[in-house]
Amino acid sequence: MRLTMFGAAAAGREFVVWSPVVGLARSALAFATFLTLIATPTSTLFQALWDIGPQPICTGVNAVNWFCMFNPHLLDLGKILACVGLVLVMSGYLPQVTSLVHYWISFSVFNGIAIPDGGDQITVVLALLLVPICVTDPRTNHWHAAEMVHGPGRWRRGWSTAALVGIKIQMSILYLQSCIEKTAHDEWAIGNNLYYTATGVFGFSTPVRNLLGFILDSDMGVSILTWSVLALEFTLAIALVIPRRFRPHLFLLAVLLHGGIALFMGLWSFAIAMIAADLLLTLPFAGEAYSAGYQFTARRERERHVSATEIARRAASYGHTAGTRGRQNNL
Repeated sequence: MRLTMFGAAAAGREFVVWSPVVGLARSALAFATFLTLIATPTSTLFQALWDIGPQPICTGVNAVNWFCMFNPHLLDLGKILACVGLVLVMSGYLPQVTSLVHYWISFSVFNGIAIPDGGDQITVVLALLLVPICVTDPRTNHWHAAEMVHGPGRWRRGWSTAALVGIKIQMSILYLQSCIEKTAHDEWAIGNNLYYTATGVFGFSTPVRNLLGFILDSDMGVSILTWSVLALEFTLAIALVIPRRFRPHLFLLAVLLHGGIALFMGLWSFAIAMIAADLLLTLPFAGEAYSAGYQFTARRERERHVSATEIARRAASYGHTAGTRGRQNNL
């Protein structure tokens, strides 16, 4: 499988951060939060925690929490309006404004619901780092073709580039820390963590355990899969120094890892958020996606244009040949 967005930018194409691929990642992060809100009952999201009380706790910095604007009996309304805000983010319109709304909602979810997960945490961090990119975006919709800024507004390119570099460094540190912390635990070091994960309370469902029983019953199979996670996390941690030609394969492996987490453990919002983050991590600056004028349909349109031009050229050539033959026959 060839991911064209990872391909080298055409000669002479300027680097630009405001790419529809960044918009895709941003929409995926918003969809992950949307999925958490829409698929979880309000009573579960904001259930009371032992020795703490009902959520959210509207004190300190959390007083600005989105859900603190609503009476406890109106949290359903707050959740619905948050979902509407996330739909606006996914639509791509006015990223200069919706990026602030996105961060507000993701901050509120992570700090307001009873049991947030790692996906909620990475979403709030990336939503904050995406703000400089979105606020400086010259487009009205993040799905539009990548656009370069010229003249006095070129300062925006520096701010947005710095934010994107920050996202890449943040993800590298996250994977490096995750890998190092895992190796400190015996079940990861000796290679049997997959077994404990699969058979634990929050592990695989019974049908999945039955399906993968031949692997879980194999010491070698369990060890290989457990250590492969560590190997992939370390590889993602050093993704920024890996040659560009290997990045598409690395991204696909990351999708496979988090897709497996979604399918086997049911952590869909976490998986979607991590896949979006992995896209921003592995996509190289020199890739076609970060070149001025790039859009998802551009390659298809170029191929269509080339095909039409080739057909016209061949038709003209055929007409010229037929005319020549006709004149030869008339002689």
